[in-house]
Amino acid sequence: MLSLAMCVASWKTLARRQGGGTGRQNRSPSVVAGRRPESQHAMALTSWLRARWRHLKSLQHESDLALLLTSPYFVQKKALRDAVRRATTWLGGPGTLVDLGCGYQPYRALFPDWRYVGIDFSAERRPTVVSRVEQVPVAEGVADLVLCTEVLEHTPEPSSVCEEIARITRAGGLVFVSAPMSWNLHYEPHDYYRFTHYGLSHRLASAGLDPIHAWRLGGLASLTGARWVDVIHRKLLRVPRMGTSGAGFAIATLVVAPLNVVALLFAKCLDWIDASDAVGWFVIARRPSHPTVQGVDMAELADDQALQRPHGTDVTRRNNDSTGVSDS
Repeated sequence: MLSLAMCVASWKTLARRQGGGTGRQNRSPSVVAGRRPESQHAMALTSWLRARWRHLKSLQHESDLALLLTSPYFVQKKALRDAVRRATTWLGGPGTLVDLGCGYQPYRALFPDWRYVGIDFSAERRPTVVSRVEQVPVAEGVADLVLCTEVLEHTPEPSSVCEEIARITRAGGLVFVSAPMSWNLHYEPHDYYRFTHYGLSHRLASAGLDPIHAWRLGGLASLTGARWVDVIHRKLLRVPRMGTSGAGFAIATLVVAPLNVVALLFAKCLDWIDASDAVGWFVIARRPSHPTVQGVDMAELADDQALQRPHGTDVTRRNNDSTGVSDS
């Protein structure tokens, strides 16, 4: 890890030298004819390091080490990645996956046999479809699985997004949704909500989906450790000449990597102490095979015996109360 940090530091140092000396009056013929040899070496090293960095990031879905070295948010991202991986055991087989708010598609590799449709508002992230998540250009009932991770907190109207999720999910299809319960302000000013698993389940149920299980993503120890690492990382980015992207971000991430290891061990040992706290929640829901109104199964209401129940009998199915809850 230390050698990689030294390489990245060399990358930043050499990259700064690329433009050096362009204002000097006494330039040699070789400099006038072309770039200096050291500038060419710097460009080659920069290109190689960027390629290695991209390669490491591409392995985040399968390698804890790659995730540790390339993300300052190691603890919470590992918890979420492991939850998505664990949730795949609920799937019957390959089909069509719609990743709503896909970003850079970090979970695509977990679904190798699926038809993947990534939707994001930013064309720079190279999604399949460029669109906002409140109203997506996807036909009704086409998705066997809808994945929506860490998106709802950034939408002014999360209920509209849940309704879109329900619309594009086929009858009997599954929905994987996650959102933070405790975290600092981020992606400002588009940071609107935090959710308990009750809140997520309520939003999904109100949209016509049936929440069936919820997993806690981290606990109090995870939250404490991850927040301290995040604060230290952001302070490092404010160091003069460090920068907030590129080599500066890479160096700061490598510096906090050992702290992330300590935070993870701290979380493994102590998250069990308090089950009421969490970094976030991961909820699995299903679109019912029969339409529902306010939680009442219409197929059940069509049954004569159901219609002849005594006045006052409660036929409402309270999905939130029956949702299974467990640690990630």
